[in-house]
Amino acid sequence: MSNKTNIEAHWKKTSGLLKIVLAFWFFFAYVLHFFVGSLNEISFIGFPLGYYMAAQGSLFAFVVIIYFFAKKQNQIDEEFGLAEIDEE
Repeated sequence: MSNKTNIEAHWKKTSGLLKIVLAFWFFFAYVLHFFVGSLNEISFIGFPLGYYMAAQGSLFAFVVIIYFFAKKQNQIDEEFGLAEIDEE
């Protein structure tokens, strides 16, 4: 596979991953908060669930999303021979 084709295939996979990650980010940053009123009827650790998701749940989800993105991006980079070299 030529270098240009390799880079294009790498970018195609990377942009697909980015779209998925941004969709999850959008859901936890905006969509979930539209349902705070309904979620507040449920209690979680003594707090209304809507409040808990706004204060802590979304932050936890963002950390998980970042971890997922970094791990998958590293796999894509290794697949196309573009991974960073770890010198130990």
